[in-house]
Amino acid sequence: MRVTWSIDIDSDIANTPHDAARAALEMLQDPDSIAHVFEVDGTEVDLDEDRCPDCGDMPWNCTCEPPAEVTARLEEIRAEIVAERVSWGELAELQGLARFIGDDDLLLLEWAGVPEGSRRS
Repeated sequence: MRVTWSIDIDSDIANTPHDAARAALEMLQDPDSIAHVFEVDGTEVDLDEDRCPDCGDMPWNCTCEPPAEVTARLEEIRAEIVAERVSWGELAELQGLARFIGDDDLLLLEWAGVPEGSRRS
């Protein structure tokens, strides 16, 4: 898939194409960035739909408590991991729920594929 993100960089921020690319990369990697509209294989995807309904933050900034059904599902997946019968589908689901896993829950973070030390405190 080809993902495209467009942004206008002012000439006072960058004077060369290389400087503009660096500035764009910094903006894209900033967890507080408001960049949330991308084009994927010609289809516009607006991640604004992923904002928390309670606080309005993007998932990586949201500190709200996860919905009860998400907490319950995480515990179900934990039980499958501990019982050594977790499925590939459950692992994919766990990756999608990673933003709801507590920073101190090393078991679920590891199984979700979250790199160690990558979480904001």
